[in-house]
Amino acid sequence: MGATASGGSAGTITHDQTGTLVDYPAGSWFPVVMEVDLDNLTFSVDIAGANMLDNVNYPGTALGSINFFSIDVNNRYYVDNFRYSQGTLSTSNFNNLEISVFPNPVLNDLQIRSSQVIDQIKVFNLLGQQLISVKPVQNNPKINFSSYSRGTYLVEITSGSQKIVKKIIK
Repeated sequence: MGATASGGSAGTITHDQTGTLVDYPAGSWFPVVMEVDLDNLTFSVDIAGANMLDNVNYPGTALGSINFFSIDVNNRYYVDNFRYSQGTLSTSNFNNLEISVFPNPVLNDLQIRSSQVIDQIKVFNLLGQQLISVKPVQNNPKINFSSYSRGTYLVEITSGSQKIVKKIIK
């Protein structure tokens, strides 16, 4: 099940099974909405207000992806206002962990200050690879960043059952 686009910088999207057509103008935004029902294992896709797929079953182990293809190298795709929501937007467990992380950007030592004892600190690169995991069991630990290359890192700080993630620039 899919859709085929044609027409260069402006054109038409055609649903491969139903033949539904959606015209799109050159240089204009148009919405692509995908709704997934995790309870019933179905999904629906609307493009520019036209229903392209409605309540399609999927196996539940993998939803897959949305692929954008172009008929030439000059087409560009932009994603804006991406929104994910699931279930009820409420929680009974608020994160009360107050953390201060500095300096940011960091050159050598990253200072961490907390009102609670920090049980664990993990540093990840943007590929999701864990670079370090330490268990300082104190309120004010330091993490040495001097051996890391310039870039952006994610620091996951755990205290009890609470976690917080901070973005750090080196």
